[in-house]
Amino acid sequence: MNLRSFAFRVLAPTAILFTTANTRAQSVATPPVFKPAPPAAPATGDVPPTAKPAAPVPPAAPAGSSSAAAPPPVPPPPAPPSPAPAVSPPPSPSPAPSAGASPSPPPGYPPPGYPPGYAPPAGYPPGYAPPPGYPPGTYPPGYPPPGSYPYPYPYAYPYPTAYPPPAPPPASAPGARAHDGGYIRLQLGGGWSGLTGTAGSQTVSYDGGGAAFSAAFGYSFTQHLVVYGEFFIAGPETASLKMNGMSIDTGGSTLSDDVSGLGLGAAYYFGPNAFAAASLLDATVEIMDASENTLATSNRGVGLELLFGKEWWVSDNWGLGVCAQAIFASMKGKDSDPILNQVPSWNVTALSLLFSATYN
Repeated sequence: MNLRSFAFRVLAPTAILFTTANTRAQSVATPPVFKPAPPAAPATGDVPPTAKPAAPVPPAAPAGSSSAAAPPPVPPPPAPPSPAPAVSPPPSPSPAPSAGASPSPPPGYPPPGYPPGYAPPAGYPPGYAPPPGYPPGTYPPGYPPPGSYPYPYPYAYPYPTAYPPPAPPPASAPGARAHDGGYIRLQLGGGWSGLTGTAGSQTVSYDGGGAAFSAAFGYSFTQHLVVYGEFFIAGPETASLKMNGMSIDTGGSTLSDDVSGLGLGAAYYFGPNAFAAASLLDATVEIMDASENTLATSNRGVGLELLFGKEWWVSDNWGLGVCAQAIFASMKGKDSDPILNQVPSWNVTALSLLFSATYN
């Protein structure tokens, strides 16, 4: 065995073992480095221009060095990197709204009012389409677009079909609530009545409160003027007796008197159915005891009746009201008075408040 074959047989395995152990030690001490996969190639026709790296600037020569020193060798330019994929820049953050300001619209929507440079979107946005059967800008069959309505509306709005207009009030019959044609007035009430008899220097009086009644029948010649004939009666139920101004004790017996008669008068209606009336009376006086037996009467005399009242319509022909009545009369005596035992002349005053019912 020569020396070359000995060295090959002995030293070769030793070198292989040493190299293997050294390689294992380096792999343990140095962690593996993983490189990312190269990016995908851009689409055809959209290749961005390759950026050319700037040439390195040689370091400045130290002070005192010779200007003849040789410049350092320029390293070869590195290989151009693979083009990176196009990335859109991140949107800039919107500034925080100030206190009291309205929030800004989300990105992609122009602000209200469309300032210059903005316009309302045309059609449908990407990814959206009109519903089937309704192309944009058209109406389905049988539904034309609404027409324009003039302003203001040229005529009044009609009533809905479910709510008809109210029926007009019924027309009043001719002559309703009017003073025309026949006239009837009935009055009933109460008041005070005084009867005074005079014979020479002697006087006697009968006065007190009692009922009053009158009935008038006539005709309305106009809407305001009515002419009528009347019957009336008034007097106290129980009279207080006085002779020459002094009260008289009748010993438990009661006397009464009344004034009655017929008259012819006229009434004038004005305003809201108010009226004033006057009648010329043919009146008599009668004195009675508690049993309604006549003790003395008078001759017929002249009297005057005055009325003033107000009525309200309760139907087309009837009106109800109230009025004040005053009667003044004077007549000669016919029979001797039971207190004076003489035939006196009589004067009557009667004041009453009456309720009236009038037919026109």
